Amino acid sequence: ALPISYVRPTGGLLFAAASMDEAPPCKKRKPICFHHGTGEKLHILTFKTTPDMKEQFDFAVQQIAAEFYDLQSGVTDVRVAHGPLDATFVLTFVSEGERLRFIEGPQRHAEKALKDFVVGNAPCSSVGACLMPKVHTLTTLIKSLQRLIVGDRFREHNIDAVRAEMQCWYPRPQEYMKYVNWNDKNPKAYTRNLVYRNEKFDVVLMAWPPHCQSAVHDHDESSCWVALVEGEVVEVQYRMPVLDKQFKILEYDNPTGAVGRCSDLCKLSESRMGEQTHGAAYVNNERGIHSVENRSDKPAYTLHVYAPGLRRMRIFKQACDNKGTRVTIVNVPPFMSEDGRPTHSEYWTDPRADVEGVVNVKEWNAADSETA
Repeated sequence: ALPISYVRPTGGLLFAAASMDEAPPCKKRKPICFHHGTGEKLHILTFKTTPDMKEQFDFAVQQIAAEFYDLQSGVTDVRVAHGPLDATFVLTFVSEGERLRFIEGPQRHAEKALKDFVVGNAPCSSVGACLMPKVHTLTTLIKSLQRLIVGDRFREHNIDAVRAEMQCWYPRPQEYMKYVNWNDKNPKAYTRNLVYRNEKFDVVLMAWPPHCQSAVHDHDESSCWVALVEGEVVEVQYRMPVLDKQFKILEYDNPTGAVGRCSDLCKLSESRMGEQTHGAAYVNNERGIHSVENRSDKPAYTLHVYAPGLRRMRIFKQACDNKGTRVTIVNVPPFMSEDGRPTHSEYWTDPRADVEGVVNVKEWNAADSETA
């Protein structure tokens, strides 16, 4: 097994892909995680009594509880906790308006019925809050992925289960910014920063400068889940092109340097991943290929889970001379950082370094000249 990095705990929940036409404008993220839940509002009402009033108190609580359990309009759940000298009513409502309606109606009637039997002639506590959904820290998310991601290729993965867990991560800068490293030699290039790796998957934080984009690429035998961390990016998915015979032969003989041609790129979808949208994008080679772009004026960050870890990929480039689309296989380049520490790879000391991989430029150009 490969070494497992320690991931420091902090916060958690994720947002992501929605249709460009349907997604609302990107707004500042709220500084709490539970607003990404169902929107239900919780109300907790507690009364306390004294030993000499216990009998009357219990009788009144029994009647109130029976009536609260019968509430249906605007109510999603009712629970009652009855202690030796206290009772707590926990109700969940579809909205804040329904919770307030309850306070001014049923709660006031309950207070009146219990007034003579409770301490202070009033509830000792009456509080409301948002119902908090399940939320991951980065640490607990990775623990969930360790449990869920099995198998050695995308066909063996439970895609929806992993997507659901990624949706439960609420990113907080104090837990992800320590993994962000930029390319000083090429500030306009996005960077790949390794957060965690084991023998089944890699977790990679991508840092996107303003107005940068990846090449159109595939993912070999890997699953690729993408979740927005901060900012806004656009994922464009394309149908997998048809490869020419020459490329297939070269790919067999040279699995990390083949160059050839393929059918034109056909766009399937374009989805914006913004901080007010929800979910996680997913792609594998049976579903298509994709590119990711930061079209905004601000940096953006995305979390990618590759299972198994991505070691090679095909790059697709539409020719500008009406000669179709070219495809080449590249090795995935070194990570800019691992566990927050720069790798100082010599690959990145060259400002011409290609973030997409180590392209065999000579073969690529030769393929162009042969058809000129």
